[in-house]
Amino acid sequence: MDGRGGLRRGVMAKKTESAAVPMVALLRGINVGGKNVVPMPELKKVFEGLGHGDVSTYIASGNVLFTSGLKAVEVAAAAEAAIAKRFKVSLPRVVVRTREELAAAIAAAPFKGDPARVLIGFCAEKPAGVPDPARSPKDEIEVLGMHVHMHCPEGIAGSKFTADYL
Repeated sequence: MDGRGGLRRGVMAKKTESAAVPMVALLRGINVGGKNVVPMPELKKVFEGLGHGDVSTYIASGNVLFTSGLKAVEVAAAAEAAIAKRFKVSLPRVVVRTREELAAAIAAAPFKGDPARVLIGFCAEKPAGVPDPARSPKDEIEVLGMHVHMHCPEGIAGSKFTADYL
């Protein structure tokens, strides 16, 4: 640690005494339109190099499944630094959730229905406020903790609640 609660650069975080738990890392803005290209086999190696186990990736999505004995916030900080160094890309944040946190977010979802129209945005920090519903009147949006739940009856492509806005 660097005294401010962050990890020192170039130092792999030590595993805690707790048992490794299943986690997912969500990377936004990679492999879209030929920008921020991050090959999944190389991303897998980065997570393995950080000391995580059972690492796998999902297509070219930037979603990484793994196990770790670290806290999610520690994993995210180390992954952000390692990814920036290895791939020379600028990512907004790496969001990490445990399997239990992911399941709880899904269970708490206030909107049900077609998965193509009901979405959850996973934030690295709790959003400062609730987005203005007038921005996209056909859509419903609710912030619960560090998750933004959306129901977009006409699909996300037509919603004004874009990632940059949220």
